[in-house]
Amino acid sequence: MLISPGHGLLLKIPFIADRTVPPSKRTFLVISTNKNNITMLNVSSVKGKERKLAFPSNVLLNNYNPPFNRPSFVKLDEIYDLEFYADLDKSVLNHGYTLDGEELKRIFGKLTFYQKRHGSSQRLFFDVPSLQRCNSF
Repeated sequence: MLISPGHGLLLKIPFIADRTVPPSKRTFLVISTNKNNITMLNVSSVKGKERKLAFPSNVLLNNYNPPFNRPSFVKLDEIYDLEFYADLDKSVLNHGYTLDGEELKRIFGKLTFYQKRHGSSQRLFFDVPSLQRCNSF
């Protein structure tokens, strides 16, 4: 499967803040791809975190399903860049269905606005060996 913008991925990737590996896999939204890299935003379910929706860095997904099964929001203050490798295809959520195109455009607009107002988002790059250390497919 070709990973493309709008896909949801389920991966175990270290947190940007302290670089620790989470105990379980987390959800991400692919926002751009090229031949060698995938760029993603972290996605979190709303349940129990409703107060976090007040943060300017968090944006509710109005039309989350597909690819996410629960009401969710994206975090605009952290961007994850991954070196592409074939096994990432195994992390695609919801049989490869993508986020609604209009919803993806809206998230791009919110990301652009956030970065203009608050400066660049924190970015972290993960190469294939570091991804393989955290994820077994």
